[in-house]
Amino acid sequence: STKSFDGGGMLEGALRDDRITAEMIGDLVHVHPAVLRDAIARKGVGRVVAVSDVMFPVDAPAGGFEINGILGRADEKGEYLYVTGRRGADGGVTEVKSGEIRASNVKVLFGAAVNQDRVFANMVGLLASEVEGNYIRRHSALPLDEAVCHASRMCSENPARLTGLYDGSAGRKVGAVAAGYEADVIIADIARGEGLQADVQLREVFLAGKPTLGLCN
Repeated sequence: STKSFDGGGMLEGALRDDRITAEMIGDLVHVHPAVLRDAIARKGVGRVVAVSDVMFPVDAPAGGFEINGILGRADEKGEYLYVTGRRGADGGVTEVKSGEIRASNVKVLFGAAVNQDRVFANMVGLLASEVEGNYIRRHSALPLDEAVCHASRMCSENPARLTGLYDGSAGRKVGAVAAGYEADVIIADIARGEGLQADVQLREVFLAGKPTLGLCN
């Protein structure tokens, strides 16, 4: 009906509009796995970009930290960051407490703490698992090779297309293993892991054809 409120809302509008590519944080904390699978099923693999939203270059900082008057801390496993307090103009800190009624034990999210390799592993595991959805009652598990292909598109090809890197208009041409593309390639052993995360063991990493695995350690 054209009289319904804004077609159902922002989420529904984004899912229906094929002009929109949905960028979704794939740490399995910011966005519930059910929502991820629902969105992928509705938008199609070609219109979803999986990102990490990581706030620090490599790993979450040990202990507490503060950015622009907002205090935060990493969870015990170092998988996400949450807000612990806010500093006022007088320098005092007000603690941020969880509400009494919550669907999870996460307080106020500050950001993600996993890198893109973990996001890729999460997306492979999510697609290779049978998952209960919200809008779709149940999503079937995909074969592992199909899950890897879809996760690769959402983590590499799709963002390259959006940023002009796929067609070379942004200066480089990456996002595919094909003639004429720079060899940004990861070689890994991939297997089903525990829960919704796949087991991804890197063997070789190439940036523009040059081996780089271990050079940053």
